[in-house]
Amino acid sequence: MTKVDDLKLDSIVLSGIRYEGPITVFLDRYLSVDGNIAIRLDTEEGGWSERLASVTINIFAEDPAPGCIWVKNWSENEGMLDALTEAGWLEGTGRTTRSGFVTVPEARLTGPLAAAVEEYLR
Repeated sequence: MTKVDDLKLDSIVLSGIRYEGPITVFLDRYLSVDGNIAIRLDTEEGGWSERLASVTINIFAEDPAPGCIWVKNWSENEGMLDALTEAGWLEGTGRTTRSGFVTVPEARLTGPLAAAVEEYLR
């Protein structure tokens, strides 16, 4: 995992719970043949980093469009797409797919998150 130092949120609301920051972005790749991008959010409290949420989900049967990700936007992550859209980091495409019992939205990476992912993938 690679920490993106200049990409932080002051707070985020997921499943009706407000988490205070700083909230930091970490980037990695899924350990699958396609190697899609994995994005995670961590909170930082008392000098320690703790995983808050996975932004992405890797769906083996269907890749997202180029420049896009599948967003984990249900259960404890409900509201992730809206929060990161409001931050200027994502934009919903309107495309969805199914994974088990849930519908998974696709989102285009935008703004500073798109730039950070592009830099990471070089």
